[in-house]
Amino acid sequence: MTTKPLGERYSTKATLRVARRVDEVFSSLQSVPFLRTQDKTEFRYFRRLFLSALEKIDQRIINGELVPWTKTEINALYEQVQYCPPCHGLKQPMEHCLLVHRRTLHIGVFIGSFDPFQMTHLETALRFLSKGLPPADVVFVIPEGAYSSTKPGRSDYNYRFDILKRQIEDAFRPFIIPLNIGKKADTIEIISRLIQLLCGYTIELTHILGSDMFPLAAKWYAKDLAIWEPIAKEHNVNFHFRAFVVKRNKDDDIIEAITMAKTQGIPVQVDPKPIGTPSSTHLREHGFFTIIFPTLEVIEKLEVVFRYGMHRHWLIENPRPDYEI
Repeated sequence: MTTKPLGERYSTKATLRVARRVDEVFSSLQSVPFLRTQDKTEFRYFRRLFLSALEKIDQRIINGELVPWTKTEINALYEQVQYCPPCHGLKQPMEHCLLVHRRTLHIGVFIGSFDPFQMTHLETALRFLSKGLPPADVVFVIPEGAYSSTKPGRSDYNYRFDILKRQIEDAFRPFIIPLNIGKKADTIEIISRLIQLLCGYTIELTHILGSDMFPLAAKWYAKDLAIWEPIAKEHNVNFHFRAFVVKRNKDDDIIEAITMAKTQGIPVQVDPKPIGTPSSTHLREHGFFTIIFPTLEVIEKLEVVFRYGMHRHWLIENPRPDYEI
């Protein structure tokens, strides 16, 4: 069976653009000299997943369910982050901090360590865009920058954001946007900053997270909202919050957490199809380079590490690289 050309699979400019960039990135692997045949095969596992999700997003745009952000709107957002940080201390916030041609901002927010951000994270974001209810127009991806006692060895925030940005800023625009507002911040502070950044709008915000983290998040949502809602009121934001949970393991039991969230008035949607391994831990501990979305920008950043097998601990492991140069 012959696969249709991309131009025949996608009807909207936004999805066709992203599909072409995804295809270009995976096709360019043929010219990367230090990748083995099996590496290239593993990389392409995600090509089909991404292109399939984009077809569903394309249909949502055609149906009027999803309205992609324009380049002008995205640039305005980046300028807002750079020049007008959260307006603490302002007695009267501006009517609109961010000038976009929308009365309501339908957004997904994907927050995590992202050490590093990789293709299972992309799959999660694309799943949300393709099936989240109500539909969202964009996903903001934001690394946590606060110190975590459970992850004391986590990489520097600026490095993690750089690896994230190199993978998605160009390729997945306008659907998945890296947002640099997570420095020295946990989830509570990040969403607080986002509310202030988007002052003056109605915000329909969906928190995207895995089933492994959802039970803990559900326990904190009441206290989180007690912080976010006054900030929203202060900044003229009509704030609506819900959760989109992706199963990490088919056996994860989150029924109690769902009930807890719904009791607090928080709608929860669960995608039952598991997104399991590989994870970021596999990359850090085992050197599974093939879970990174292999744009030229990120390949250039990481090539020396994997070319020389420098992802191993030389005192306890064979330091010889697996890659044949």
